[in-house]
Amino acid sequence: MRNFDTIEKFHLIKIHVSLDGTQERFEYLRWPASWNQTTDNILTLRDTLPSNVMFLIEETVSIFNLAYIDELEQWSKEHFSTNKEGDITVHSRHMAYGRYSIDFLSQEYIDNTTKHQQLIPTTWKEQPVGIASMIQQIKQIDQYRNQSFSKTFPEVAEYYKRYLT
Repeated sequence: MRNFDTIEKFHLIKIHVSLDGTQERFEYLRWPASWNQTTDNILTLRDTLPSNVMFLIEETVSIFNLAYIDELEQWSKEHFSTNKEGDITVHSRHMAYGRYSIDFLSQEYIDNTTKHQQLIPTTWKEQPVGIASMIQQIKQIDQYRNQSFSKTFPEVAEYYKRYLT
């Protein structure tokens, strides 16, 4: 690594890694990124950077990944729980803003989200016009990218079934 000598001069370096899902869900959310290439890079950094480097996974919670939060949490625990010295990799979350925020959850999504209820604002109210607009944009993006929201996020698509027709 070309900055290895510079990194070693600092007392502590924290590298933030932005991951919002795993496998094909990651690739959908971070298009055109490759999950395998990204995780290979992250794990290589962990294994080769000096001991003064610690890591943080930063996850943006949106309508896409709220139903799958546990998948990234599990991957992190199995593959990236510490740096090479055993210092814990912190996993933090923040909420998405705008078109894909959880402000645009459907009633069906709310009804089926029991484990992460604390992430849903107590003032939540279904917004049919906003959801319909969001679904229209997802369809346009899918067409442009040759992807499928419904195939990549089948449970989430089911929660929006009445908007997808």
